[in-house]
Amino acid sequence: MLKAFRSLYVGFVLLLAPYTTIATTSGREALVTSMDTVQCSVNSGVMATLSGVPAIQKTCSEYVLESPSVLYRVRPHKNDALLPVGEIVSIRFSKNHLHVRVDDSNQEYEFDVVSMELTKRPARNEIETQAAVSSAHRAERLRLSK
Repeated sequence: MLKAFRSLYVGFVLLLAPYTTIATTSGREALVTSMDTVQCSVNSGVMATLSGVPAIQKTCSEYVLESPSVLYRVRPHKNDALLPVGEIVSIRFSKNHLHVRVDDSNQEYEFDVVSMELTKRPARNEIETQAAVSSAHRAERLRLSK
């Protein structure tokens, strides 16, 4: 009897395993709103910096990605990846980098996050109103429970 339950449990876990990995690995989506070319410096290492060797100046692409709640400014980490402006891309964070995948390709590009900004900020009076309503509900429930 115990063996039957154990095998049923193992079969159930194996059946649901692909669905749980899909749910955890899927990322968010963002809209690529713009691309700018900016000056960025590349250090050749710690020793070069300590010895006073000036940093090498080069141009980098900087993208603005707009998700439903956050506006990201990102730059390619190693290679100069080209993202299509106006397209929706999949994004996910991993090891202090933002990984971007364009729907057409199977390749994922790694970006450094320059800045993040909230796009939807709740107004202070909305927060205070919600807090007052919830405390009034709590007081009403306490009064009715007595």
